[in-house]
Amino acid sequence: MGVRGLKTYLERHCPKACYEVNISQLVSDHENQTGNRAEIVVDAHSCFSLWYQYLDWTIGLEVQKLINNLRSFVASFENIDVDLVFFIGGLTPEKKRSTWLRRRRANMHKMMNVSGMLKSGRSYNTIPEEWDYIPPNMTNFVAFVLKHVLNCTVHFTVDECDEEIIQYVEENDCLAIFSLDTDFIVSNVDCYVLSAHDFDSSQMTTTLYDRNELCEYLNIEKEHLPLLAILAGNDYIHFETLREFHIEKCNFPSNYTSHIPYKTLFSSLADYINTLPSFHDTCSDELMETVCWDVFEDDEKKEEMKQAYNSYFPKSRSVFLRQRSIWSRVLSVAEPRFRQVLLPVSAWGVLSRQVYECSPCLEDLRFITDENEDPEKRPSATITRPLRQRLYGILLFEIRHSNPLVTEWCGENKESYEEPVIVHPQYIRAHHPGLRALWDTNRSATQYRHKWILFLKGISSNRPINNIGTWMDLLPSDLIVSTAACYYLYMEEDFMGIEELRTVLATLALYPSFDCDYLDAVYDGRCNQRAIQISVVFSRTFSLVFSLLASCGYPEPLTEETAHIKLEPKLFQDLYKKVGNQPGYDRLYGHCECKERYELMFDAIHG
Repeated sequence: MGVRGLKTYLERHCPKACYEVNISQLVSDHENQTGNRAEIVVDAHSCFSLWYQYLDWTIGLEVQKLINNLRSFVASFENIDVDLVFFIGGLTPEKKRSTWLRRRRANMHKMMNVSGMLKSGRSYNTIPEEWDYIPPNMTNFVAFVLKHVLNCTVHFTVDECDEEIIQYVEENDCLAIFSLDTDFIVSNVDCYVLSAHDFDSSQMTTTLYDRNELCEYLNIEKEHLPLLAILAGNDYIHFETLREFHIEKCNFPSNYTSHIPYKTLFSSLADYINTLPSFHDTCSDELMETVCWDVFEDDEKKEEMKQAYNSYFPKSRSVFLRQRSIWSRVLSVAEPRFRQVLLPVSAWGVLSRQVYECSPCLEDLRFITDENEDPEKRPSATITRPLRQRLYGILLFEIRHSNPLVTEWCGENKESYEEPVIVHPQYIRAHHPGLRALWDTNRSATQYRHKWILFLKGISSNRPINNIGTWMDLLPSDLIVSTAACYYLYMEEDFMGIEELRTVLATLALYPSFDCDYLDAVYDGRCNQRAIQISVVFSRTFSLVFSLLASCGYPEPLTEETAHIKLEPKLFQDLYKKVGNQPGYDRLYGHCECKERYELMFDAIHG
């Protein structure tokens, strides 16, 4: 993420521009100087690896531990009187699609290799650290937990996340940006840039990157840093397209094939920048044309480079205009709901651009073909496509006469992420009052029932769920989405057998009964491959069912209890190995206080 090689260059060659600081002292100095409480913007995606550090990602999302880590992170800043504002990127901007696809392909092949290792009996602790991977669906999980469980200030971003953060910092006089993204070091904002990687919560210390010292070391102006970023290679201009230019400016022979040392590269790029006509806040067309000719020997990338340069400067964020068309009015309501973390990313993607994207998960796609008939062999993206199509039908119902199509970027086989799949929405035969009416919080009993019917038909259109009273009145709120996901995988897709269903339901029923210490004790470190697959598919299904719930206007209100998945992977692994061929909830665990929860879910599915 960010400027290629800049972090390494700073840490190895610019000690004055890269040093440890005590955050508590920065906060104290800020309050003494301004009289205001300090505010720090957190680039949440940069913190995923920090929050999931030391957790086992091979068996699924460790729910309770991750929530505890998020709670501890928030508390560590509250204890020193800091207001945190979390920004979480939504959809990938199309201008960065090629970079996103390249990373997805690399991650997919990594996941296939890890899956092979686990099949051969390797444990989590023996997998190389550089292959560590964040479980899928982290974006929505983290956003909804931070917002609706921990009551933090959280913003999903509609535009490029970096640019919205820069704009927010400029408008709100923030103390710092907490991130891993080196783009913030070269951006033209007046605040500290603190490293999420080096954060020590016990001491409240981390690394500070000082752009002023970097400029002094390279003998360039602050306004030159964005151009330095572009010439080094970033998410807009890939470094591989710059190699010939790098070799020339570093005075290496044209047939040089080794890695170019960053010390040499950044010094040479700074020297080149100093040969250009002076410029400040914006690059002129003439200047960019000159740079394009120097770098690429043509000016075809001039507009792309200008866009990349200007992304480092604050500017007004784009919003959907309130026009007369029905769809524009829908989007004018949808955008604030999304920004306020009431709509998941998948729903917003379909509404705003008719795009659905998901990252690879721990599945072995090497032998997947279109001819695979065994439900247990199909990847999660294929299993959940009918559910996605019904979700699209609910979201795009009001423009159905224009025959909208949805572009999907999903991991389904080893050739995935080369070309998208184009999917038709499936429209549900149920009363649909329009999205704005569904999202209206002034609900009558009739409207409430319409939301439920639409939601349940989104789960199952072939086998209508008739026992709506059980779902509406008897199921605990924290089990609604999970039970619906189980219904889909068991009744609709025939993905799980009856004993596997019972094991999943038992795990969900028992969630409130055990803490992290018990979960660590119960798991022996040996994972069952089928249990991993069920966890992966359930997680993907849960995320889509939750999007369906949100799209239908929350027939079950959004609360702390409904905001996140509750399939604890360590407990599920333990139960899955214990059940074997011995059916029955009591043989799994005899906790009477949880048996009612289990039976309510079972009855809702079979009723």
